[in-house]
Amino acid sequence: MKNAFVVVLSIVPFISACVPNQQFFLKNGVTLDRYERDALECVNKATGSTPANTQLGWAPYVGVYTVDANAALRDANVEICMRDKGYVYSEVPSCAGRGQDIINAAQQTGFGDKRRLSQRMSVGADTCVARNTKGELLLYTPE
Repeated sequence: MKNAFVVVLSIVPFISACVPNQQFFLKNGVTLDRYERDALECVNKATGSTPANTQLGWAPYVGVYTVDANAALRDANVEICMRDKGYVYSEVPSCAGRGQDIINAAQQTGFGDKRRLSQRMSVGADTCVARNTKGELLLYTPE
């Protein structure tokens, strides 16, 4: 579910800079604090209007499983809410393969580190995503 990395730029904590391309809501100039508040507001709004609808199923070799029948609709509501706030949903390439200097710079100054809530998002043609040592995904745009 894309909400998991919308609310917070960290998902599964790995101690690695190697990450695949990631989907992000992007808005030049927004602070990390505002980004998180907007994302959380949209997730809460979408959850309130489209609550979980857990369905049970059964499949051979799998057994009993559950699925949230409303997940796609809730994700669509989050996306619309974020677009209404001026964000663009876009894929951001990985910093991996651009050299260790870029990865190091991303880990030190990338957008998404909770210690820098007033930092502003900067998005450009060279923007990429890396993971810091705490497992957070960070957006980085070389200057």
